[in-house]
Amino acid sequence: MEYLSDLFLVFDSLCDEWDVYKVETVGDQYVAAVGVVTGKINTEVLSLASRGDRTVESVNGAGEDEVREAAAWNAEALLKFALAIIGGARQVDVPKTTTPSPTLKVGVHSGSCMSGIVGTKNLRFCLFGDAMNTAARM
Repeated sequence: MEYLSDLFLVFDSLCDEWDVYKVETVGDQYVAAVGVVTGKINTEVLSLASRGDRTVESVNGAGEDEVREAAAWNAEALLKFALAIIGGARQVDVPKTTTPSPTLKVGVHSGSCMSGIVGTKNLRFCLFGDAMNTAARM
């Protein structure tokens, strides 16, 4: 259990480094996404809104070029994050008593999804849709 905790701490710090949002951990699975909360368009719009130049409604007015650029930026960030977690996992000491030796598997998928806050007692931010279902099966 300590190994997973150490591993996920490394992944969490890499999320901050690559602007990746950790969606959840389920057992030994680590689910992360880009462009959901920390996307490039959102950052630019919030920056404009904080200066009073525009309102957050500007996201709806983002042009096709901006959306395409943000998608490319998000894809690059996710792939770099995937490579970084592979390298980060190598830095975490595996207990000698762990049998069989853990294997890291990384899956990357892209597509649209819906998001929302679920629950009343324990609120959780969740992602839904075909893209998430496909990613879960990887």
